[in-house]
Amino acid sequence: GPEQLKKLHQVLKVWNRSPPLEPLKFEKDNDSNFHVDFVAAAASLRAQNYGIPPASRSQSKRIVGQIIPAIATTTAAVAGLVGLELYKVVGGPRPLRAFRHSYLHLAENRLERWEPCAPAVQKLHPLTWTWTCWNRLEVPAGQPEKTLELLLAYLKEQFGLRVKMLLFGKALLYSARWSPEKQAQRLAL
Repeated sequence: GPEQLKKLHQVLKVWNRSPPLEPLKFEKDNDSNFHVDFVAAAASLRAQNYGIPPASRSQSKRIVGQIIPAIATTTAAVAGLVGLELYKVVGGPRPLRAFRHSYLHLAENRLERWEPCAPAVQKLHPLTWTWTCWNRLEVPAGQPEKTLELLLAYLKEQFGLRVKMLLFGKALLYSARWSPEKQAQRLAL
């Protein structure tokens, strides 16, 4: 939302006052620069996220020595492209046309960049507001927890919305096309 964006810009103003960034050369054999320590820590976090066995620092150092060309190409290119977009966010509000989607395919030696599309705008009737996939409705959880019936009533009362279907990921939580018996069973949950 606008307030969160304003807070983000205030926090990131510090970056504008910092000295310019200087590139570092990756050196796996110099332990005083902590490059291998950073790679090993990041690899451990990734392993934990994906439930795969973590590599020790020495294993990470050996692996890094074998994939320096890959780190120097793909990772650097992706980090650079993300960095370009981050500078735009840090630099202050910009129109959507200032940002870019990037597609990098090193096997085909191809880089494509294009302007992202704005999301489709839906007009909600009889209300006078619009809705995109970037918008969110906040529903207070409250105590005791809300049932599905209370949630549907809240959306109708507060926003004038009649819910036809409610999904969570791939799970269908509610459908107006269900039989009254199945609706009654789900509304109590």
